[in-house]
Amino acid sequence: MFKKISLSSFFIGFFAGFLFLIIVLTSITYFIFYKGLILTIDTGRITPVIVQQVSEIVEIQLPHYVDALKAEIPYIVDRELTGQIKSASIKIGDMEYPLPPDTVKGIEETFKSQVKIAMVRLLEGLDEKVIAQSISYDISIKIDQLIENNLSNQKVDFSPIKILTIPIVIDIQDEGEGISTIFTLTLNK
Repeated sequence: MFKKISLSSFFIGFFAGFLFLIIVLTSITYFIFYKGLILTIDTGRITPVIVQQVSEIVEIQLPHYVDALKAEIPYIVDRELTGQIKSASIKIGDMEYPLPPDTVKGIEETFKSQVKIAMVRLLEGLDEKVIAQSISYDISIKIDQLIENNLSNQKVDFSPIKILTIPIVIDIQDEGEGISTIFTLTLNK
């Protein structure tokens, strides 16, 4: 049923397979170490993740900053506006009547009080979600610009061992949901 295979046929097949394996490994080594690899980064999938995280952080942190700012408003207004109104007068017809210093001081205090109230109301009226979305949108534009300007077509040499260096070219794409992974590693052509 089975034919006897001669030992010489076995060694010829073994060496032919071994030679084929050496050729394949040499080709792969050539392509990887001389031609290099291309690392494709999909900014369409990275940026939304970063934007979502930034938005969540801003929504959580912004109320704390607003509360701290509200506490500082009286001190800031007092520091910046105290002594700014040096004199005041009332003009009736052609006659101008200067107001006494106590009245000027009262006008200044009323003005500072109204500025404090207006500033606090302004801060209380802030919509954290709108601000978070605005900041996140601005950051997404900056991230895309940063990646495109600083990483696109950059060549990075990767040395897994001292004597071998693999050149990796970074390719930036904005595919969004079009591809299934954020990073793709392929042979350079």
